[in-house]
This record gives sequence, C-alpha cells and structure tokens, in this order.
Amino acid sequence: MAQVQANLIALGFGDGLSVTSAFDGATQAAVRSWQASRSLPITGEVRARDVVVMPGPIQIESWSTGIEPERLSPTPVPPIWPR
Repeated sequence: MAQVQANLIALGFGDGLSVTSAFDGATQAAVRSWQASRSLPITGEVRARDVVVMPGPIQIESWSTGIEPERLSPTPVPPIWPR
C-alpha cells in the first residue's frame, strides 16, 4: 500500500495523503481522484488489474490498446484495497 500511496502523491493525487501503508480515507479520496482523471468507474477501490506497481521509476517504451482486462482473467478480480 505504501508504494501505491507514494505513486498517487507523485502523480498529483495526494492532497492530504501520507505514506502510511494503511488504506485510509485520504487514500480512498486519492484513488477516487485518480479514477475520475482516467474516466474509470469511481469506486475508491484498487483492483490488481487496475495498476502495475513497480519498486522504482520505469520508462514505458510503447503501449498498445486492445486487450480488455476481462480477457486477462477468466474470473472477476476482487479489489485488493480496501480489504
């Protein structure tokens, strides 16, 4: 959770958010803001298929659309935060 919080802050969604490793109200608000900015359903939940968390900075060389998340998993993926 700490890495997700740090990334939300780095992306500009951390107004009032601290890196605490706890999914609190400030984290949920930051997640909702992030979801709204990406035109995602605003649930305040982070699903495993919504993000890729890396331990440090990465550079994406290319990206293509067309693979729907539903095709990546044969069953629905439950939220990983909050529990």
